[in-house]
Amino acid sequence: MGLLDYAANFGAAHADGPRPVVVLVSRRFACIYEMARNAGMDAFPGVDVVIDRVLEMGKEDWTGRPVLLLDDVAVGGSTLVDRYVEICDLRGVTSGIECRVAVVDEELINEDVVENLRLQDEDGPVALRIPTKRVDQLATEIVTAFYRSGTPYFTDFPFSEEIELNADALDHFLTSSSWAVFDTTAELLAAEGQRGYSLLPSDETTAMFNVRACPGAAAPSRRTDGSRTRCPDDLRPLRHPRGRRGHRSCFPCQCRPQCRRVATVVLDRQGE
Repeated sequence: MGLLDYAANFGAAHADGPRPVVVLVSRRFACIYEMARNAGMDAFPGVDVVIDRVLEMGKEDWTGRPVLLLDDVAVGGSTLVDRYVEICDLRGVTSGIECRVAVVDEELINEDVVENLRLQDEDGPVALRIPTKRVDQLATEIVTAFYRSGTPYFTDFPFSEEIELNADALDHFLTSSSWAVFDTTAELLAAEGQRGYSLLPSDETTAMFNVRACPGAAAPSRRTDGSRTRCPDDLRPLRHPRGRRGHRSCFPCQCRPQCRRVATVVLDRQGE
């Protein structure tokens, strides 16, 4: 049974008690989950799927809830242990917590972690043991898959939405004064007709995003004549029936007027 299959069955295995929680331990694994969902994988039934950052917020009620910690790779295992300890503290007990990973680095893994977190437990998917060089290759392959699928990875837990732009709209979007544009295309994929851009918003654009995301977090700026600053036309949603596809994403609002956002557009030019 694979890792995602095991997670998909986790809810059914605990259907008679409090609602289970699946915690995606790393940003990379959260992106793997998003990529799989975008490719048609069904959501895990009967569970709440969260990223590990919810542990910092302390808002979830973990009392009595079965927890499954998932990650793609355990190198030394320290991150997995840290999350395990945090959840134990939140729940007040050590029972009812499972940890599963797809791969462990056989050269660097702490064997106490493997034993204590039961990563080789035959009752679940057994972690594949591979050498450090292969772990590095796997990391490259995973990030390459993100890029090819248009899954945002450069920003930290973004809100994202797929949009379509024709050639004129794309040129308008990338030359707008509302953004500073940086070409972040990976050399590995440039020859495949894909481009990646990161867009650093202007102060006016940032303030507008703050107001949209968290009303009251940042009041719309006013000109000296007392009028409100109008939302730039080129930042309204751009939707076209044909043309290039891409993802637009930005950092979630931190409820501070001065917070900055970086929008990432990953483009697939194949089929122009």
